Amino acid sequence: MNPSDTELKNILSKARNIAVVGASGNTESASNKVMEFLIDEGYNVYPVNPKESIICGQTCYRSLHELPVRPDIVDVFRRSEFAAGVVNEAAGIGVPVVWLQEGVESEEAVQAAKEAGIVLISNLCIKKTITRLFSSESKTHRSQARQGNGHY
Repeated sequence: MNPSDTELKNILSKARNIAVVGASGNTESASNKVMEFLIDEGYNVYPVNPKESIICGQTCYRSLHELPVRPDIVDVFRRSEFAAGVVNEAAGIGVPVVWLQEGVESEEAVQAAKEAGIVLISNLCIKKTITRLFSSESKTHRSQARQGNGHY
């Protein structure tokens, strides 16, 4: 059901702005570590969590609707029962890709994504995927390759 490795690499290469829904200020949390990694990789990262104000040095937003840009990818660190709601919110602002982290799977989210024309990636870690797909390229090369690209 997930896109092929070639498609994933294309999505990740073209993306510049990634919203992380369910981001946490806890430096030991998976979402925080993934955010730090994405920032280090050169992505513009926008944490979304109504209970936080700053995460990883980035302004935190209460919802996707408050973001100053339309993200290319929404990376979801919420329980599976909330995934469809995030997909629907992402659809409302025209996000092309929703990425559900490891352990997050939802048939309702799959259906919502299909109806909205959103590419849904499910039960897959974005950090591990970037590391696996781009291991032969330097971080500088990956970041420079994204500089000239627009939205996915």
